Amino acid sequence: MVTIATHHDADGISSAVLYIKSLGLDLEDVEVIIPEEFGDVEDEDVVLDMRPINCDYEGTVYDHHPDHPKERKYKLYHGDLPATGVVFNKHFKTIPKNQWWKAAVGIAGDGQPEKTPIRILKRNPELMARMSYVSESYGKTKVTSILVINTLASPVNSLCRIGEPREALELLFNAENPWDLNTPRTAETRKAVQNDIDSVFKLMGSAFPRPININGLFTICEFESDYKIGGLIAMKINEGDKSTVIAINKRTGVFSIRGVFAAYAVDILTKNGIKAGGHAAFAGGSLKDGESMYEIAKILSLPKENK
Repeated sequence: MVTIATHHDADGISSAVLYIKSLGLDLEDVEVIIPEEFGDVEDEDVVLDMRPINCDYEGTVYDHHPDHPKERKYKLYHGDLPATGVVFNKHFKTIPKNQWWKAAVGIAGDGQPEKTPIRILKRNPELMARMSYVSESYGKTKVTSILVINTLASPVNSLCRIGEPREALELLFNAENPWDLNTPRTAETRKAVQNDIDSVFKLMGSAFPRPININGLFTICEFESDYKIGGLIAMKINEGDKSTVIAINKRTGVFSIRGVFAAYAVDILTKNGIKAGGHAAFAGGSLKDGESMYEIAKILSLPKENK
């Protein structure tokens, strides 16, 4: 049986779906591992959308994250597309054409819909259509027009954020078209995630410590949630290019970094013993037990020569 390890977001889920489809297999023919910690893989045959923590891993990796070790034992397929795009470009000849649209789920989910291969758009012009999208926030209903391609990742990500990535995998694997992703269940999960985000912002500065601002460049905040919403909170605070935001979930120690200087923060934090990694503007990491936003604030406040 083929074993696959993948990341718990739309890009990782889409990568897994396309890879399995390229093999002509069903879900019951493979074992899919979705580790909680990024890159925590052992002896799986294939790793998708993750950089293995252990460079002695000897399988095959499809990824787009930077800083893969030069001295590695695994075979690496890498590119500047999200991992879904890397898998698609390598295997599109064996992926059934009626499944191609699923690549857009992962690519758009990683915030790069413009990198969707043209052959997919030509085959699935419905991805370029517009639809009305209804959202609720703070008790207000808002109707907006949005490209279909930009709606695809939300149902998958919502399931991942509430801790149900396997359900997201099954949903996308079995979907026959983009509209199949919008179910009562995914609508329910999107609403639950949004309600949780709203609750966090209501408590910010009262139940949670006030965010720390460092020289107008970084904003560091803490929140509590059972959901994986740190990235959404950081992006919301970051609106308008105010600062690079580090949002820390106190319940898990996991933090998300969003903003222009995310890569700079990763570099400084890792050099000072904080586990972090990711892309230029989208990154994250985790704190050890007992650590808080004050450790991160202290590190980012150090004189440049000490960083």
